[in-house]
Amino acid sequence: ITFHRHEGLFNVVLKDGDRIAVSGKKGPEIPKVLKKIRGLQQALDFYRLACTPTYMPDGITPDLTSYQSTMIEYGISKLDDLRMNMPNAGGLIIAPSVEIANYMADVLEAFEGERPAIVHNQIKNPEAKIAAFRNSDKKWLVSVAMVSEGVDIKRLRVLVYLPNARTELSFRQAMGRVVRTMGNDDLSRAYVVMPAHPIFELYATRVEREMGPVHAKDRAPTEKSCPVCEEKVPLNASVCGCCGHKWPENIAKLKPCHECEGLNPLTAKECMHCGATLGVEFDLDLNDARRVGAIVRGMEIDEADVLEAEELRDNVRRKILKSGDEKLIYIVKQLPEESWASLKHILNAE
Repeated sequence: ITFHRHEGLFNVVLKDGDRIAVSGKKGPEIPKVLKKIRGLQQALDFYRLACTPTYMPDGITPDLTSYQSTMIEYGISKLDDLRMNMPNAGGLIIAPSVEIANYMADVLEAFEGERPAIVHNQIKNPEAKIAAFRNSDKKWLVSVAMVSEGVDIKRLRVLVYLPNARTELSFRQAMGRVVRTMGNDDLSRAYVVMPAHPIFELYATRVEREMGPVHAKDRAPTEKSCPVCEEKVPLNASVCGCCGHKWPENIAKLKPCHECEGLNPLTAKECMHCGATLGVEFDLDLNDARRVGAIVRGMEIDEADVLEAEELRDNVRRKILKSGDEKLIYIVKQLPEESWASLKHILNAE
């Protein structure tokens, strides 16, 4: 598993106009005059804010720049990438409550144009919905305390993790949902998008240190299977030479500006063409939400190196596989792709 840490910088506006900044790495700095307010410290807890949905002025439409929305956007990006080679790969969202589950489902529908399956204990026969999702190629399943130990959906590969329970047992059970194998030809990886919260980072580091290179299967992925005719084709093929199936291209999702009609990313707050405001300021503002590095095999990798590694990934993989050098392939396979930029810097220094 590669764990992507998702940071958020919240700006809480109190009724008297006071503003207090809260992030996952730095707790709220409450002025002395406000510390007497009962429950304020608890209300300003980062995780509580991370689980608080924000809406557009109509009070119904989800804000696509909210903290949960930006987590989901990263998850969508990873799942789209995985489905290029594993067309039925699925994603799981673990939500803290039914309200947030419905909110995140609305966000997913806005981003993807497809309503995800939702399961929780307030709906009839959730087990049937889980079974239906397991046997389909539907992208996303949103769950509240329903998909845990004993639920086996082998095609799950991406987890957006925003749970109610924050115990290590529940964390490990959740991770177990996205590490099932589809067999010897399964060349996929698992990804978790989680809040940049110290307790989750501790759990992730423990899990990754237990999964050393000795547990990894020793195989060099050079081919993938066509989902239509099952013909083996080169890993980077975009069209199957046997049946003509075309692998989908990742298409950027955009929204128009109401002033100039220019297209912008869905999470943009200002139009990149004319500067017009695309969002609305709320009592709870999200000043920033972004990935802040990754945890993989017990290593903490900073965001700059992860971004550079993602740019290097396809080119490096293609060149190494093309070389046919088994020793080089073996060495690189032991290193998660998120660490390749760090390796590059070490080699350049030498």
